[in-house]
Amino acid sequence: MEKALISIGYDELSRLIEEQGEAELSCQFCENKYNFSKNELEELLRQASDRKKCR
Repeated sequence: MEKALISIGYDELSRLIEEQGEAELSCQFCENKYNFSKNELEELLRQASDRKKCR
């Protein structure tokens, strides 16, 4: 699920943090729900930023 959040890109992830401060994703296969705190989202944003620099 972390990779899915990173894949939405830096700008969208940044907007998600700013507007909602957290995220809940549901797996369409197992139907489990995954919650991400603001701190976890900010770490993913750093990873997305690193990916953006590599391109």
